[in-house]
Amino acid sequence: MRQAKKNTILFLTADPSNASRLRLGQEHRDILEKLQLANLRDHFSLQVRMSVRPSDLAQAIFDTNPQIVHFSGHGTGTGELCFEDQTGKIQTIRPEALASLFELVNANVKSVILNACYSETQAKAIARYIDYVIGMRKEIGDQAAISFAVGFYRALGSGRSLEEAFKFGLVELKLLNIPEHLTPILITRQSTEELPISTPSDHPPIQSAIPHSQQFISLLDSQPSKDTMHSFLAEHSKILQAAFPRTRRILSKPRLGNFALDFAAGFFHATVRNWSWLLIDVERPNDALFTQRGTPSAKLTHAVQQISEWRNWIAEHTVDARTIMPCIESSSSGLIIMGRRRDITEEMAMKLKNFEKSLNNISIHTYDWLADIIKFGMERESWYGPLYSGNNWQCGIGWENVGK
Repeated sequence: MRQAKKNTILFLTADPSNASRLRLGQEHRDILEKLQLANLRDHFSLQVRMSVRPSDLAQAIFDTNPQIVHFSGHGTGTGELCFEDQTGKIQTIRPEALASLFELVNANVKSVILNACYSETQAKAIARYIDYVIGMRKEIGDQAAISFAVGFYRALGSGRSLEEAFKFGLVELKLLNIPEHLTPILITRQSTEELPISTPSDHPPIQSAIPHSQQFISLLDSQPSKDTMHSFLAEHSKILQAAFPRTRRILSKPRLGNFALDFAAGFFHATVRNWSWLLIDVERPNDALFTQRGTPSAKLTHAVQQISEWRNWIAEHTVDARTIMPCIESSSSGLIIMGRRRDITEEMAMKLKNFEKSLNNISIHTYDWLADIIKFGMERESWYGPLYSGNNWQCGIGWENVGK
């Protein structure tokens, strides 16, 4: 049995002698207690650095290699965090300066918690480079700061996503009748594209940036590279939104450890307040699906293996994965987009169907499938028209009857 990978939390404190005293020791003790009692206690390691000076920050990150960085201390009304100088007195750091540090370590650091007064400005600066950052809109009292941290880490240690843990932190304040539940704020990385939940009645109009289906076909005929197709779909993300109408989020190149997925489509189920995800692998339009002997091609086999490796990583690093994709499961559906319909004979189509059945919830579509979505859906402004069957709620795949 593989040992669970630990997620390191770097707990930083600064309590300068010329500032009002804070109960940072109690906050550390309470967080440690909640993690030790958690169901997933073996998944977390809490590393502490106290009386932190600006020059200590990079070394602390190098030494611990954390996924979560938590700072507890003072903040100024102008958005600067207060660290300590050589004499133990206040030394502030400008928001842009601290953000530049996190720009260099964002390959491993996935979330930052700034449990300090007026830290919203700093949180917004860091959020340009880090997926999730929590700050405080205004001054926050000791009891509120500690209680929020307790609720947050209790939920995180129970396997909740970071977004859910944030909400549990707010609820903790409400349950204790602490009137500061509107002070904490969660800011997500600005490069993450979030799409609103849409319905047939409130769907936004088609934008001029949507390509014409014939233009899309011309692009496919030019034998573009994998990177070219990814860039095109990332730039015209509404194509994927049209393919999966219930999509709440389209993530481009989300990182899972050493893996970079092509796309991930997130679906939010309002009735159960839960997410499901579709892992999307994009290959080249001119890649063959089958060999001349009628067996799956090396490219297709590699694509299937790629999705399997993503799932295996999610299974072994669930807590890490959920900081990026809330509620993600290793059983998440997969989708491969590659090849052209014109290259598939009737016999191959039957083999493709049988091959799909042998896979673990992985669908395969050609780029002509997307072309049909543009032509029959987006150009007619009928994304929710009769072509969408809606039989698969988890994936949102409903264009099967227009062909592979």
